[in-house]
This record gives sequence, structure tokens and C-alpha cells, in this order.
Amino acid sequence: MRIKTVIDDSADYRRYTNTNEVKRKGVPPSPWLRFALCLVTVALSGTLLYVVGNRLVSQIYYTKAKSALKGNNHWIAVRYLKAAIRYQPDDFMFWRKLAEVYNTVGAQENSIQRAFIYADRARKAYLESKRLNPLEPSTAIGCAISEARLQQLFPYLYPDNANNPYNPLPYFKAAIHLRPNCFQYHLVLARYLHKTGRSQELLQVAQSLARMSPGGVYGLEKEPLWSSEVQAAVKKGLQDAVDEKVVAKEAHRSLSRMLAAEQNWSEAILHFNKALSYQGKISVGDFIQLGRLYLYSNRPEESIASFINALTISPDKENSFAAITKLFDNRSHQHEFSLFYSDIEKNLILSPEMQIIAAKKFIDLKQLEKARRVLTAVNDYRPNGDAYYWLARIAEIEKDWDAMEINIQKATVLDPANEHYRRVFMQLRKRLGKDKGTKKKTSYGVRQ
Repeated sequence: MRIKTVIDDSADYRRYTNTNEVKRKGVPPSPWLRFALCLVTVALSGTLLYVVGNRLVSQIYYTKAKSALKGNNHWIAVRYLKAAIRYQPDDFMFWRKLAEVYNTVGAQENSIQRAFIYADRARKAYLESKRLNPLEPSTAIGCAISEARLQQLFPYLYPDNANNPYNPLPYFKAAIHLRPNCFQYHLVLARYLHKTGRSQELLQVAQSLARMSPGGVYGLEKEPLWSSEVQAAVKKGLQDAVDEKVVAKEAHRSLSRMLAAEQNWSEAILHFNKALSYQGKISVGDFIQLGRLYLYSNRPEESIASFINALTISPDKENSFAAITKLFDNRSHQHEFSLFYSDIEKNLILSPEMQIIAAKKFIDLKQLEKARRVLTAVNDYRPNGDAYYWLARIAEIEKDWDAMEINIQKATVLDPANEHYRRVFMQLRKRLGKDKGTKKKTSYGVRQ
């Protein structure tokens, strides 16, 4: 019994081993299965090649269209874009670019009827782009612009039809919903509301514009829609930005500028100082602007201190000094400029260029003796053609022709390449009768 058991176990082991070897080797696939797999592989490869090929060809046409647009060849661009769409009709960018080209062509069209046709084509292309990618905000704003254009042109083509079928407002709202903080989208909507006489809606949009982008208010002031009502709405928006403390620094700056334009100097200074409190390092331009506000609010000491701070930190003192001198009005700030120049002479080392700039301002302010003193100091340090030129101009104002001749001659000698100096010198000599001119030539070219 013992021997039989062992034999039986060995037989079972052999049967188990043979069965697993068959499983490991597997059943050979039939020829039909192999053929089917090859067909599937070829079909998938062909489909992939077709898709990739269409994408490649469409991109080539799209690139050609953009090159045509750079050369203002709009109709060639339209042809290439249509070819790109033919190979890749589900690319929303192709449709959007085609719409943009139609909009450009329509804007250049003198015929109302043809302009209407191109605006309608642009609208349809934008709608197709929007269908393919409904979350793209630039497509929505394009739909709004085309729709607004059609709404504008419709009464000219159909004057008897009072029911205008076009309404861009839903598209405007869709674009702003997709990009709620886009200043440009709000601005386009504001222009539309102004043209269509929707005053109350315009004020709401203007307030939103100022709140989201206080720095954009300056550009808004140049728009035809600007009015006292819009200005009041903008101020509310700026105050909203201040209260929300998100873009408070820019809001304070814009409020300061608007109040300065109204000559409300105290409030303008208050808001500008609040704006400066939000930044660590104060720039040269900030000190100059603060000095300007103090100057026009009749606070000369604070103004001069701010100007000196600007010059102290300025890497280009000549240009900064020139910008400051322009702020002193010719009629009302003579005394303040004298105080300012006296202080900077004590606190800073002035270059000859800065001294000449100051002398020119003294001439503008009719303070000729101070200008002469500054220019003379420049020449005492080192003779300067520009300084002598302005001394000549002072002499011209005083009708001291001898002094003018001496100074303009020195300017010409120091800077012989300056044609303006030589021209002034020759004109003065002619006026004084000292330029005898050239003698008349004979017919043979020999001087008589």
C-alpha cells in the first residue's frame, strides 16, 4: 500500500506539471485573429495619421493667415483661415481670428450695406467660436462688439423697422462674468452704454471701473463719456477701493490727482500722503509731485523740502531739476523759486547745466539780474558757450547791443559747431550794420 501511494502521487505530479506547461505556452492564435489585429492596427494608425495631418495642415494655413495680417492683406488672411477651418473645423481660435478679420474689414468699409454684411459674418464666426469654447471671455466680448455694430447699422438699412433684433448686452454680461475684473471689457461696455444713452447703467459701470482699476481712471477721463456725473461715480468707486483696502494706494493717488485738478489742494495732499504711506521707498517722482501740491497750496517751505529730497536721491539731477523748475508758474511763483534756488545752493552741489536751467527760469520770471549772476558764476568757474548765449539773450531783452555782441561772439568761439549761435551772431551784426557782406561778382566770376 505504501508503494502504490507513492506511485499515485508521482502520476498526479506529472499530470499537474503537463497541464501548467500547456497553460504557460498558451493556445496559438488563429490566422484570422492575427489578420483582424493587423486591420485594427492599420485602421488606428491611419486615423491617427489623418488627424495629425489635418492638424498640421490647418496650423500651416493659420500661420500663413497671421503673416498675411501683418502685411494688412486681410482678404488673403480670410482665405487662409477658411482653409484652416476646412481642415480643423472644431478649433475655436480659427473661428475667432476669422471673426476679428471680418470686424477689421467692416470697420474700413464705407458702404453701410457691406459693413453690415461683414459685421454679420464676424458675429456668426464669433458665435461658432463661442459654441466650441463657451468659457473663452475674448470670444464673448467679440460677440458683443459685433452685435453692437449690427445694432448700430440696422436702422440705416431698415429705417421703417422699429424693432431692432440685435442686443449686445447679454454678450457683454457674459464676457464680464467670465472675466469680472477686466478693465477693458468694462470700458467697452461703458462706451456702448454712453452711445445708446443708458445713463444710469453707465454710472454703475463707471463706479465699478474705478473700484477695480483706480489707475485706469486717467484714461477714462479722456473718453467722450466723461461728464460731471461720471466723475462723481468714479469718485465713489475710488472710495470703495479705499474702503476695501485692496488697491488703496492706487485709489488714493487717483483721488489726489482728481482733487488737484479741481484745485482742492488740501484734500489732494491728504490722499497723496496716504498713498505714500502704503509704500516703503518714496521715489523721485513722488517727491516732485508732493512738492508740486505743496507749492500750489501756498506751503513753500514744505514744497522746497520735498523738492530737495527729490534732488538728493535722484540719479539724474539735471533732468529732475528741469522737471521741478517747470512747476514754478511764470506769474505767481517768483518769490518761491528764489527761495528754492537759494536753498539748493546751500544744500547741494549744482552742476553748470543745473545753474543754466535755473538762469533760464529766472529769465522767464523776469528776474534778469539773478539770471545774470548765476550765468556769470558759471563762466567764472569755467567758460561755457551756453551760459554766454543766455547772457546775450539777457542783453537783447535789455537792448544792450554791445553786450549782446560780445557774449554771443564768445558763445560762438567756445562752441563753433553750434549753427544757432553763429546765426544769431550774424543776424546781430547785420542789424548793427557791421556785416558788409560779400562784394558783387562780375560775369566772369571775379570779385570787383
